[in-house]
Amino acid sequence: MNKSNIVIIGGSDWLGKSLAHYFAPHAECMVLLARTEEKLRQVQLNVQSYCQTYIVVCDLAEMNQVQLAVKEIQLYLNSVDLILNVAGGSYVGTTYDCQTEDFFFMIDAYVKGQAFLIKSLIPLIRRSKKTVLVNFLADWVNRKSGMEAGNALYTMTKAAMEAFANSLASEEHMNGLQVSNLYLGQIAESENENTIIKDAKGNLDMLLMSDICEFVLNFMHLSSLHVFEATLVTKSPSYARTRLHTNTVNWDIGGQ
Repeated sequence: MNKSNIVIIGGSDWLGKSLAHYFAPHAECMVLLARTEEKLRQVQLNVQSYCQTYIVVCDLAEMNQVQLAVKEIQLYLNSVDLILNVAGGSYVGTTYDCQTEDFFFMIDAYVKGQAFLIKSLIPLIRRSKKTVLVNFLADWVNRKSGMEAGNALYTMTKAAMEAFANSLASEEHMNGLQVSNLYLGQIAESENENTIIKDAKGNLDMLLMSDICEFVLNFMHLSSLHVFEATLVTKSPSYARTRLHTNTVNWDIGGQ
């Protein structure tokens, strides 16, 4: 890929941090957004030798902070070529037991805050010849049945962002926006091959974060269509598919 202007929403920890490390050599300029300044600065320190790197401290649940974050990003970038939306939070428990503050925090941070931030980046998207928005979603979001109990709020936020991004891609397709929805199975906490374990059912290997980063780099530009969907469930083999494309792309993540 050509050198790109990249925004990572949720770029301070876990998968966001891995994506920052993986994409830094391919970036002209990278903006990392998250709510913990200390973690952001550590990632910035580790990747700034590859590209110009800025951090934006923002709690997505606070709209005034989101509005200030947009202004900061607009100061750093004239256009944006890639948006990696990794932000997400999980409330584990039944909807009945969920406290009011938890319910509204999930909506404020992971629907309202994210959607408004991405909406506010449309002028920067339109200045780029092509922009890819990658949404990292849970595997069960795109299933008709089999949703996991206790994850209603999490699934709601991810499904909302999926629908928002797909509609936005239709609106902005002529302006070069493409959306890649990546549905992920269980992810290992460690990159050590020897620590990979089976999932709760005992029949699936977990994904490594490096597997996911490699897949995104290779397949986010696969199609000229405005929505590309891929599901990564097991380490090997796994598969990618598109909703609007007749071909199925088989990809063995482990290279086996």
